[in-house]
Amino acid sequence: VLDELGFAVFSGLRGKTPVTGYRFQEISVTLDLYHWKGGAAMKEPALLIADLIAQIQGGHPIGLLLHHKVMDRAAFAFLDRLLTTLRAYPFVQCHTFDTMSVRLPQPMMESEWITS
Repeated sequence: VLDELGFAVFSGLRGKTPVTGYRFQEISVTLDLYHWKGGAAMKEPALLIADLIAQIQGGHPIGLLLHHKVMDRAAFAFLDRLLTTLRAYPFVQCHTFDTMSVRLPQPMMESEWITS
């Protein structure tokens, strides 16, 4: 159905079985701002930062999952500070689904994701 609706990109958790056989590209998500057990709640900023640092040290691209419909002021403020800080580093490149789908080969596999 996603192909029929014209979806170009699908986000999925890294490490899960890749979605193949469709025209859309899969972009791996590696950092989710929220935990869902017992309802949507933003993870503690210190835990998010520790996870992010570990991912940066791993040298693989990072896919940040946002849940804009459940994000409150504190979550948007955290995201603003996080992205402002990350953008200060020249090796960090921020992309949207649109810019990623233009840059990536089809099908996109985790090993082919070329941005941080």
